[in-house]
Amino acid sequence: MMTEQYEPPERQVYAPKEFISLTGLSRAAVYRGLERGEIPSVRIGGRILIPKDAADRLLTGNAA
Repeated sequence: MMTEQYEPPERQVYAPKEFISLTGLSRAAVYRGLERGEIPSVRIGGRILIPKDAADRLLTGNAA
């Protein structure tokens, strides 16, 4: 009998800590970029979230 393996849905947002790991940027650089609006983000409650599509554009150099 074959069992299907659960695959979680693809992430649509990153926490700053995840973005730091993904990019290799320093914590200070990421938070400075968030403050300046250079890294697009949304705030929900006390959390800062970086949309995946914005992160992808930044990482591929298409940040327009």
